[in-house]
Amino acid sequence: MTPAEETTRRANHLDGQASPYLRAHAHDPVDWVPWGERALRFARRTGRPLFVSSGYQACHWCHVMQRESFSDTDLAGFINRHFVPVKIDRETRPDVDAFYMTYLNLATGSGGWPMTVFATPDGLPFYGGTYFPRRSSGGMSGFQDVLDAILRAWTINKDATLGIANESLEMYREVERASFEPITRTTLDEAAAHLRETEDLDHGGFHAAPKFPTAPVVTFLTAYSELIGEAWPADIARRQVLAMLRGGTFDHVGGGLFRYSTDARWHLPHFEKMLYDQGLLLSSLANLNRLEPSEELAHYARKTHSFLMHELARAGGGFNSALNAETNGVEGASYVWTFTELENELSTEELELARTALEVTEAGHTPEGENVLTRRVGRDENAQAVDELLAHLARVRGERPMPDVIDNVITSWNAHAVRGLLDAGRAFADPEMLADGLQTLEWLLETVLHRDKIAHAVGDESVKDVLFLEDYATLGAACLSAAEATGAAIADRYLDMAVRLNSLAVKTFTRDDGALTMCAGKTALPLAPLETDDNPTPGGAAVLAQNAARVAMAARGLGTIPRAWGDVPDLQTARRALVQFGRTARIAPYLAGHALATAALIEANSKDA
Repeated sequence: MTPAEETTRRANHLDGQASPYLRAHAHDPVDWVPWGERALRFARRTGRPLFVSSGYQACHWCHVMQRESFSDTDLAGFINRHFVPVKIDRETRPDVDAFYMTYLNLATGSGGWPMTVFATPDGLPFYGGTYFPRRSSGGMSGFQDVLDAILRAWTINKDATLGIANESLEMYREVERASFEPITRTTLDEAAAHLRETEDLDHGGFHAAPKFPTAPVVTFLTAYSELIGEAWPADIARRQVLAMLRGGTFDHVGGGLFRYSTDARWHLPHFEKMLYDQGLLLSSLANLNRLEPSEELAHYARKTHSFLMHELARAGGGFNSALNAETNGVEGASYVWTFTELENELSTEELELARTALEVTEAGHTPEGENVLTRRVGRDENAQAVDELLAHLARVRGERPMPDVIDNVITSWNAHAVRGLLDAGRAFADPEMLADGLQTLEWLLETVLHRDKIAHAVGDESVKDVLFLEDYATLGAACLSAAEATGAAIADRYLDMAVRLNSLAVKTFTRDDGALTMCAGKTALPLAPLETDDNPTPGGAAVLAQNAARVAMAARGLGTIPRAWGDVPDLQTARRALVQFGRTARIAPYLAGHALATAALIEANSKDA
């Protein structure tokens, strides 16, 4: 389909949405509707099952499925006749995405985006997957075959299908109930031992491909290293961070961390750059530098800061959510290099340096024969010459088309970026990082905080009636980092705000049984999701628990509690807030790093109490 045909086609119900991902599907022939009670009412009235599709605008495979299936008029007609198609932006509706992703992980053992789930008119899921090709191939079911099977199950075996849907809700509740257990010192010791045993000693990180940055695990390992007074946990964290930064997972030309590596060597990434990954990376670098200062860590902190300010910063304040993985429909096109391109642009000496320092080969690394640049030797050899070579390549790349900026402005992701800038600015004594972090924090507090409510997506009225724990928790964490990075008079203001946000969060998101729900308000979900892990950002309840511990430690340091703070939680209160992560921390510590880090912080400070 030509761009002209796409823009002239009748828009569906996504037309006019604030989300760039939803707007990108507004001219699909699929008659998409946004998530909400209106979609559920229509499904109940027509008796059709929901087809729930969740993704995000930076996602390569989301674009592929749109081109292959959602732009196909025949397939779209089938969907429109037999289903109620609901499109979700996982950035603006993390609650809906989390509810169905939890089901998908429980039902299939894995998840990802695009997420494809079929549900009853009441929203109860009964089948799911991720990407489906248009037609069956290579052992993968084609999407038309999937739709046919779902329709048969719904029309011929409806009672059995409804039974599966009801079982899915009970399965969700059972897993939730089983999640509650304390995170003890034994939990910490066993989690660290497990991570030590599963470390990839050849390439850094854990397990096999794909490999993700897992900043919460880095946070835990550095906290645990301080708790036990031994270097080996922090060494594991340092090996992972340096491996991914020296590999192709970091953009050595323009700065910024790609979302994850598709191979064990941290070489071939999926090329989207997410705001939260940059903020979490900066905090990881700060934690590692605090234990063992390093010029290389400072270099990558500066490169990440530069990327944030040049590529994701908004003119009016705050940061956009991501850069697209694709450029003109091709993943990674802006970032890869053929040998011929490099041969034409570089001198003989520069090309030889690119071979030895950036892992450039004539054959390339991708199936298309393109090079993804690395910096495996670190900065111990020819650092200045390699920096100059990369600056040359940056000028060349500046003439290329670049990926679209995804202009969602997400409060929690901005708060991660603010905390990262403040943590790194303090760790590396960088006044520009500190200034940019504080300026963005002030903008956030002025823009997203309205009395007792925090807006999740700036300018998106469709989510104004839904509140998210992650926004309160991460904004409070950013305030605490601001208090640590500023002088006493200003610090008091940020401490006061952190205490206020902590109290509001506890009041807004605590259930009768003491658990902290992910969201509150008009969600239209069968139940409010409960976070029991980090995926892919730190769990909001774990961040809130860490905030409570940091506030308790600040109160201890002050010696007297300011009257404005009211009731300040003690360390044991913070510890109890972690119980919903307990089972995950015990059986899958890789997925509960922030809760484990918080427990280690509490354990260390309890010894000194």
